[in-house]
Amino acid sequence: MSAIQNPALQNRALPDDPRIGFWTALLIAVVLVVWRFSSIDAEGGGQMKYILYLLPFFCIAFQALLRNLVVPFHPPGAQAVGLYVLAAGAAILAGRSSNPFLVRDLLIIGTYLMMFSVAWSATHREVMIVAATCFACMLIEALQEGISLNVDILASDGILESVMAFPLGVIVLYAFRTRRLVFGLVTGILFFAAYKRIAIMAVIAVLAFEWAIVTFGLARRRRALAILLVILLSLSSLFSMQLFEYGAKFVGGENVSANSLSLGRFEFSVAIWREVEAAPMAKLLFGHGPGSADTIVQTADDHASNPHNDWLKIFVDYGAFGFVLFHLILLRMFAGSPFGILIYLYTAIVMTTDNSLIYTFHHVIVLVVLRAAASMPLAATAPPRWSTRRHAPVAAPN
Repeated sequence: MSAIQNPALQNRALPDDPRIGFWTALLIAVVLVVWRFSSIDAEGGGQMKYILYLLPFFCIAFQALLRNLVVPFHPPGAQAVGLYVLAAGAAILAGRSSNPFLVRDLLIIGTYLMMFSVAWSATHREVMIVAATCFACMLIEALQEGISLNVDILASDGILESVMAFPLGVIVLYAFRTRRLVFGLVTGILFFAAYKRIAIMAVIAVLAFEWAIVTFGLARRRRALAILLVILLSLSSLFSMQLFEYGAKFVGGENVSANSLSLGRFEFSVAIWREVEAAPMAKLLFGHGPGSADTIVQTADDHASNPHNDWLKIFVDYGAFGFVLFHLILLRMFAGSPFGILIYLYTAIVMTTDNSLIYTFHHVIVLVVLRAAASMPLAATAPPRWSTRRHAPVAAPN
């Protein structure tokens, strides 16, 4: 039975024409560079910046043309699409209201999930292409906005503060998992230059998680432990107000407040919870509708357009029902292989203080990396050598 037919083998290499992955990665590179050029302008940029929303359609259509209009489905991805349709449909019916971000959210989340539902494979060559794309996008940002050599963790000030840090974090984890030292050093430097503190913390946490489970002989429980951590992270993110207040007290100082420490996220949470506490039971269960959290934040602050807390956004937009379904969606998207589980945990951490849920550019790059990791020989994706010291040697097969 092939990997495509058997969901249990969802992250094994997908048999395919090698041209599919190459041309898909190249198409992603071109569209992201055009998007980055078009969206730098502080006044809103040109209309070409909206090409990003069409990227998944371009990729799927292009792959269909290369395959003579035959598009094989990848069951876990198709299941994720179905779960999202269920969550979004229930939220729209319960919310019974439209908002400026509804169509945007449906389009972004729905289309990148569609990319996950198409079966195709990639190699390390494609990972190098998307890594170079991240560098190109960062270079465009640097030329347009300049760079800073000051690094302040509390203020989240770094060299470039580029959103490309999020996919670069995944590429760094890929280099670690496949033992590509030089590639890891290069992408690690780019990752630090991009400087997003939550992404840096996520990579450190994931590496610590991998080290701990291997060191203490818990590798077989990797998936269960990751799921438990993700559930705890998501639930704690709903109470970010209290966490920011505690963090401010812990850091101390006259100039440190919950809002300053969280870079404004505390006030966003206050505005959102004010709306949640006044909501009827139907909206608590099924949500206010996709994009509602963004609308609440924008109403509270004209200069903001996202709550910077994807778990809280999911709870508001899709309710308790959708909150559970999104956990299943992430499991379908990522947690089908040891490497995928690392990306699953990384994604959950990033979602605590950022907007990766609606970052099309992030998810298309992550998909390329996941497919490339799935195509690697088992020896290439084995745990690091130091991780086997406590285990008895395994006899070679006859």
